[in-house]
Amino acid sequence: MKTLFFVIGLVVLSCGASSEVSEGSSETNVIKVCAKLHLQEIQGLWESYSYYLEHEGQKKDDHNNKYFKVIYENKFIDIIIKDSDSIILTKGAIGFSDTRPVNLSSFNDFQETGEFLIRKYEPFQMQQGSKIDTVNISKRHLVYFDTFEVLDDDLYYGANINDLNSLEKVSFAKSYSFPGEIFSFLKTKSKVGDVDYIKTFNIYNYSTKARVVSVKTYFHDEPSEDTKRRAYLLKGDIAYLEDEGGEWCKVYYDGKSSVTTGYVKRSDVEVIYPTQE
Repeated sequence: MKTLFFVIGLVVLSCGASSEVSEGSSETNVIKVCAKLHLQEIQGLWESYSYYLEHEGQKKDDHNNKYFKVIYENKFIDIIIKDSDSIILTKGAIGFSDTRPVNLSSFNDFQETGEFLIRKYEPFQMQQGSKIDTVNISKRHLVYFDTFEVLDDDLYYGANINDLNSLEKVSFAKSYSFPGEIFSFLKTKSKVGDVDYIKTFNIYNYSTKARVVSVKTYFHDEPSEDTKRRAYLLKGDIAYLEDEGGEWCKVYYDGKSSVTTGYVKRSDVEVIYPTQE
């Protein structure tokens, strides 16, 4: 078994210090504070993020691909949307160590905090037949606030983790909802594989819910009455929020056989954030 790894050891701010950075494009001031991260601080859903435009009220993402990350306990999945239509999933273990591991391929002694952040992908098969361990180490990792809670783990990401030229560093904003296509993708993989991704990675509990409070609410293809569909939800049904704005919400409902996605009237649902449960 071969081992592929990247070591990132850059100078960090001394703990407790802070620096203010003016972001002209984002129209916000970013305050970065170094602290010794704890595994609990990086739990949950994350999506790739570059900056926030206040006058548009939108997150901006200038990365080469769209990235999503789920961390539950010391397990993670990384999800990449490549070229807007191809979804790639990798998984493994994540945690900390106070010292740089000597033998990366056999390292499994993950701690809840430490100087080194360690990401270890599950071994994957190469075309030639050999299995590869990929282990990434970062000493410059932090969580800070830039309108949203942001994770910079200083690690590299890409659709092909063996193609070093295609990799990029990614900032992640804390998220409380997944796109319906990602949820549906994970549900399908759970049915055909040996891992129930939805339950194993706590995605139900990490996601914002939309509970129906009206007698009945219909799905719409677009946020418009003209696109009303036959599919509907009844009072008490719980869907999951993908996006919210104005008089409409985009939601997806996890049915027994499939995931139904569409727009419903905001007045027909009660939005329940994970922190409210």
